[in-house]
Amino acid sequence: MAELLNLRRFRKAQQRAEDAAAADRNRIAFGRSQQERGAEKAVAEHAARLLDGHLRNRSLSGDSEPDGERG
Repeated sequence: MAELLNLRRFRKAQQRAEDAAAADRNRIAFGRSQQERGAEKAVAEHAARLLDGHLRNRSLSGDSEPDGERG
């Protein structure tokens, strides 16, 4: 004799499996670990500091006019 199957439980289990598969696809597509995000942020900050250090005119970096000189 075949085993009885509760359709409501079967549907819920099937939906959970589909949701888990969708979550796995999203983790691959969009997910990054905290270490990866931190490393990317550190590289961007380092690049910004290097760029600011090479500027000739400090007013380009958003600083106010030096020594309060105004024309």
